[in-house]
Amino acid sequence: MKKILLIIASITLAFSLSGQSDSTEIQLRDEATYYHLPGSHSFSLGVGFPNKAALAVEIINLSGVDLGAKGSVQPTFKYEYAATEELGAGIHMGWYTAETGDIPFTVNLDGINLACCLDDPFGDCCLGNLVEEKTARYKINAFSVAGRLAYHRYVLKKVDIFGAGVAGYSFVTYKNLKDVNDDFKQVNAPTFVYYTSVGFRYFVTPEWAFYGEMGYGSITLFNAGATYRIIPAKRK
Repeated sequence: MKKILLIIASITLAFSLSGQSDSTEIQLRDEATYYHLPGSHSFSLGVGFPNKAALAVEIINLSGVDLGAKGSVQPTFKYEYAATEELGAGIHMGWYTAETGDIPFTVNLDGINLACCLDDPFGDCCLGNLVEEKTARYKINAFSVAGRLAYHRYVLKKVDIFGAGVAGYSFVTYKNLKDVNDDFKQVNAPTFVYYTSVGFRYFVTPEWAFYGEMGYGSITLFNAGATYRIIPAKRK
């Protein structure tokens, strides 16, 4: 009788421990869906600031005076594929504009003003030293495409901590908005772009998260936005 009771107690204990193990495994699996999951696809939309090209146009003008240069924030799109539990790779795309303020300049005109010669035969206008006041303004548009590598770590509950590196090319165009100034020095907007950063993603659900990152590079200093993730069916 004692042997039978011992066997029954052993079986009951085994089932109890198995149930706890399964419950713990399910809990850990559910919590894991809030982190970097291998095979998942993440799509992020955000904004970067400040616009580093805008900082450049604030100081690049002929007179050395602040002429009211301005620039946009940088809307960004990022895609990342989770290759392993720690590594991710994808693309980074961004766009920005920057605009100089009004830059005054003068143009010497060739020729003689006959009406002026009648009034002042020896004046500048009669001797061909005519001067015209003009105003220049230029706008920069840039679209960047770059590769992105990221390393992820689990630190806090529902928070994915990562470090990332971005490198690529920026297509830069210049547009004249007013008079053409041949002496204007174009802003040296970077065509090779790079950015290294550290950041986090806070998952509200396994699919949706908010992110923020800060770092150093030719693109910007801060970037923040939202992430939508597609999780493999076998990991849900």
